[in-house]
Amino acid sequence: MSTVQEIITDSRYDLGDFGGQKYNDVQMLHHMNRIVKILDDILVSLESDYTKTSSEVILLTGDNTVSMPTRSDKIQWVWYGTDRLLKEPLDTVMYRFQLNDATSTTGLPSFWAYNNANLYFNIEADADYTFNVYHHIKTDTLSLTDDMPYNDEFNQYLREAIVSMAQKVSDNQIPGVDQQWYGSFKNIVERHVVSRGIKQKNYHIDF
Repeated sequence: MSTVQEIITDSRYDLGDFGGQKYNDVQMLHHMNRIVKILDDILVSLESDYTKTSSEVILLTGDNTVSMPTRSDKIQWVWYGTDRLLKEPLDTVMYRFQLNDATSTTGLPSFWAYNNANLYFNIEADADYTFNVYHHIKTDTLSLTDDMPYNDEFNQYLREAIVSMAQKVSDNQIPGVDQQWYGSFKNIVERHVVSRGIKQKNYHIDF
């Protein structure tokens, strides 16, 4: 795996900044994190498996809300054991909760919704419940010693992007660079997502 520092050092050759006198590491790291966020947004919007993961959350007794997993985005499913809870609009879930609350009804939730950083359930828990949450996750803020995200598969494009961003900054042309790379990354990511979803046929000699 390549580190962030290695990709930044490599990008300096394109910038003619071999000793790092023109662009310091703090500036280049900022560019890297900024461009990775754009890539994250596109991967999530395309429902890519690059960003899919699962986490456990615990709904405590007496609660009907729980914090979403760290850096999570776009919750897809919530499971309790082998049972999948149904997703509904937030207004509907909260209406169900109010009906249950009015009659002091508690139990195992069966409906959920999410808003901002919280998951909401339709009923106050009568015990501690552990749920498996399937969701997209965005890249944590990178440091120089961190490994590059996505198993190095986008390193080439990320390097080109931070080179472009650094050049635009030095030319006072930074406005629009995010939009430029959003369009470029979208085309790149779509090709990767499609190729990962293709199932190869098994051919036989006697077909």
